[in-house]
Amino acid sequence: MEEKEIDKALKKPDKKANRVSIPVPKLTEAEVQKRRDEQQAEMAKKAEEAKKSQSRTAEEEEYERMVLVTNTNRDDSLIEARSVEEAIAQMCVTDNLPPDRHPERRLKASFKAFEEAELPRLKEDKPGLTHTQYKDMIWKLWKKSPDNPLNQSSLLPILN
Repeated sequence: MEEKEIDKALKKPDKKANRVSIPVPKLTEAEVQKRRDEQQAEMAKKAEEAKKSQSRTAEEEEYERMVLVTNTNRDDSLIEARSVEEAIAQMCVTDNLPPDRHPERRLKASFKAFEEAELPRLKEDKPGLTHTQYKDMIWKLWKKSPDNPLNQSSLLPILN
């Protein structure tokens, strides 16, 4: 029974409790003066800060703090990546050169170097052929060679 009465009392709002207001504590003259002094000190501090920002001058410590900040924009030791693959690619020691967009520019020179290396080997393996036959064999080997810039794996997606 008592529990029900307590529940009813808690559920019904007390109308008289709303009428009575909480008394405002009175301030003494000393407290009022203390608050005024604090407000004046705060206003003076704000005015001084505004004056400093207007004159654009800085104290020595403040200036040193601004100057001694290290610039991390070009710091190579930091790795910034948006995915795991990018992070791994940046941590690799090998130089990731951009893919060669024009391998045909190097084609003639690299073929000549390949020919100079292969001709003596072919002459030793297959003696008695004419120079044209050696050239044809070198050309067939060149088409399949990994030294051929057109056959390099990094260029296959570009050329296709």
